[in-house]
Amino acid sequence: MINSLKRCCAVLAAVLLATAAPAFAEERTVRTESWRMENRNEVFAWIPEGLPAEPVPMVLAMNCTNGNPQAEVKTNGWDVLCAEEGFIVIAPEYRDSASYEETDYLRMVIEQAVSRYPVDPSRVYATGFSNGGAAAIALASEYPELIAGISAAGWLVEVRNTEGLLTPFQVLKGTEEFTIRNGQGDMELMEDEKNALRTLFEMDRMPLGETDYHTVPYWGYRPDRQESIWPEYKDYHYYGGSGIPQSNVEWQISDYCLEGYEAPFAQLVLIEGADHTPHDYHARIAWDFFSRFSRNTDGTITERK
Repeated sequence: MINSLKRCCAVLAAVLLATAAPAFAEERTVRTESWRMENRNEVFAWIPEGLPAEPVPMVLAMNCTNGNPQAEVKTNGWDVLCAEEGFIVIAPEYRDSASYEETDYLRMVIEQAVSRYPVDPSRVYATGFSNGGAAAIALASEYPELIAGISAAGWLVEVRNTEGLLTPFQVLKGTEEFTIRNGQGDMELMEDEKNALRTLFEMDRMPLGETDYHTVPYWGYRPDRQESIWPEYKDYHYYGGSGIPQSNVEWQISDYCLEGYEAPFAQLVLIEGADHTPHDYHARIAWDFFSRFSRNTDGTITERK
């Protein structure tokens, strides 16, 4: 009975979170446009109308291998959320089977976008699905000064520079998405993704000790806080479409804290039964994580109250 009550409360909280939007959300439309990088690809932008006079945050959203940047802004929910919350989204065409090889190009995309639009450079965030998530990690490794947080859904790569600036990170993973059962019968990530996750924590100087997949399936690291939500959302094909409504699916959120910050500096989100699929709730849960942080000119991260 108690567990049922807790779940009902969590479902209600998720519904309220998903439906609550600023009063101006219904009045705000989104303008879409694009420009072409010199000698390279096209960059698509979503700019909400009626933005305030002061600079606003920006999210760099990157697609999966052989994906479509315009479609994946929709399938991950960014096209709707940017209007509700009042931030700009850019989605570049890029060599989407590469991660570290594209960081110089992605740096130039960010710099051009900041010069084109009223962007607050202290509140630029990077995200992506599958290879797009790997590219976000690579960007945090090579050019952390440009971004104040990353969210990687579906695929991870190792952080090459674990001695650079601290960068808040979020990972989204389905229980059926590149996971394996070990010899003891416990679920864990594939070996390369386990190594990648370890380097993300090392990047943020968060020593977590030995992994324990029996106590903490999939991730192996005991969180400081943990909660579950059951949001209503849609799963999509990589290339868009109408989407498949989902509800009654548990999203387990594990928070890892860094001294000096009240908000979790690292967040791991496990989606029950999900495979390698875009979810349009990704934008909401990523934005709730991103919006707590900004990057100072000296490279440090400030927690926004």
